[in-house]
Amino acid sequence: MGTLMNETRSITILGSTGSIGCNTLDLIEANPDQWRVVALTANRNVAKLAEQARRVGAEHAVIADPDHYTALKEALAGSGIKVSAGPQALVDAAQEPADWVMAGIVGAAGLAPTLAAVKRGAMVGLANKECLVCAGDLVMKAVKECGATILPVDSEHNAIFQVFDFVRSEGVSKIILTASGGPFRTRPRHSLATVTPEEAVKHPNWAMGAKISIDSATMMNKGLELIEAYHLFPLPEDKIEILVHPQSVIHSMVEYVDGSVLAQLGSRICARPSLIHWHGQRGCQPL
Repeated sequence: MGTLMNETRSITILGSTGSIGCNTLDLIEANPDQWRVVALTANRNVAKLAEQARRVGAEHAVIADPDHYTALKEALAGSGIKVSAGPQALVDAAQEPADWVMAGIVGAAGLAPTLAAVKRGAMVGLANKECLVCAGDLVMKAVKECGATILPVDSEHNAIFQVFDFVRSEGVSKIILTASGGPFRTRPRHSLATVTPEEAVKHPNWAMGAKISIDSATMMNKGLELIEAYHLFPLPEDKIEILVHPQSVIHSMVEYVDGSVLAQLGSRICARPSLIHWHGQRGCQPL
């Protein structure tokens, strides 16, 4: 493992200006000798994308909205960084030869570039659950056919990944996804009609993007995570459970047929997406 840790690896971040992308860049900048940034992409945030690209010396910067191409080109003038724009440019960036692709684009917009990375056999850190929610069968079929590796970045699925016995999956009784319950867990039902968007995005435990915060407040996010777990792990739907755990210390658990339960725990003060690297055929370690 020591040799792997000292090697310089290349990475493309799809959605670098969002919370997942920013945390990923934080980790990269904490280990600058270990990473070379191939491409960064964003939707419309030209100023932040340009600043990130300059800061980490990215080779390529892509803005999804083609109307912002000129602004990005001007912001990166003289840097030597390649600039592209549009949906196809996102796909092209995902197809560039990088050891790792962090898929952090929110929503179904992330499907095409993530699938492109999978089809070239890349190692994909999946932080976009919507890819599996809307096209899980298609994505996982491509993973198998193209020799790609999907590493779940969401804390719940990453927790399961770390303690799930893929070699002897018949020994697994069930998966237990934990949920904080969101900001309205203790609110009386009759009061929910008057909650505001500002209240909904104030998650009690996590600092997240607006969409996932709203999904968490409604508990819809946990439904999406159940679908994601169904595609990631070889268990039927009726063996995936959800448990409300307001403290958010246990990120998820795997129960085995012998009655033992393996859990992955992490303090909230340390909560952020981990860059994880493949270690043999199963398992992952934080960098």
